[in-house]
Amino acid sequence: AATAGVRIDPGVQQNVGIRTAIVEVGQLTDALRVTATLTWDLRRESVVSARVDAIITALHVKAPFESVRRGQPLATILAPAWSSAVAEAQALEEAGSAAAKSLHTAAMQRLQLLGLSDVRLNRDGSVTLLAPSDGVVREVLVREGQAATAGMPLFRVNGTSTVWLEAAIPQASVGGIGPGTKVEATVSAMPGRRFAGEVEALLPQIEPTSRTQWARIVLDNPDGRLVPGMFAELTLQSLGDAQVPLIPADALIATGSDSRVIVLRADGGFEPVRVRVGHSGGGRIEILEGLQGGEHIVTSGQFL
Repeated sequence: AATAGVRIDPGVQQNVGIRTAIVEVGQLTDALRVTATLTWDLRRESVVSARVDAIITALHVKAPFESVRRGQPLATILAPAWSSAVAEAQALEEAGSAAAKSLHTAAMQRLQLLGLSDVRLNRDGSVTLLAPSDGVVREVLVREGQAATAGMPLFRVNGTSTVWLEAAIPQASVGGIGPGTKVEATVSAMPGRRFAGEVEALLPQIEPTSRTQWARIVLDNPDGRLVPGMFAELTLQSLGDAQVPLIPADALIATGSDSRVIVLRADGGFEPVRVRVGHSGGGRIEILEGLQGGEHIVTSGQFL
């Protein structure tokens, strides 16, 4: 009656199965499993457009989703605004004098200023547009014989060496996830194969209906087998924010208004301690207030 808590005979403790565990200090880790959808990595997207008014005389890539290499011809165009500059550069290229060579360098710089850096000049005055990078032609927006105005997009090329995964993370689990969080993905089309990646960003928006937040994850795709539109299953290693006391989930007694644990004192007595809990995962719970770490707490038989 003089002190808080209670003493229990050791024989009784053994009979009722009272077990204790030491409170550890660490970061809470939990494997969160969600589904996601593969999309194009928009940082590897390039748009090939008509920089001046032109006419499409030939298409070298006519169907979408054809694979291309950097520098591969996409289309040949006739552009009156470029004709004189192209003819001047070609004439200077054929000249053999040192003065002509220096002027040819200036003419090529002029072509770059006119937007002819990623093209090939042809002898007939036409210009061949080249693929800006390795990847897939997602869209072909013109046809042969079509007139294209300045600024009109002609092709959309996407690299495939990396892809994005867009995953909806439940609001309650967002706290331990951020840029750099390790991710492991599996796709049903390739059973047994695992793809490693990491969270690039948590998008600053919560879906009001599902109370989830979108995470953007970058996955390496060196062989190009991951295709946008596929569904994937993700395992994210959620990590706590700081070093805090961690207790087994079985040790917590929730009373409705607060939470308590039973602490074994140095003198052998048992005492209830009010605690404030944080996140939970992997069978453990964060303790934000009430415990310091190193205490012995009851994990079985506390109700008895």
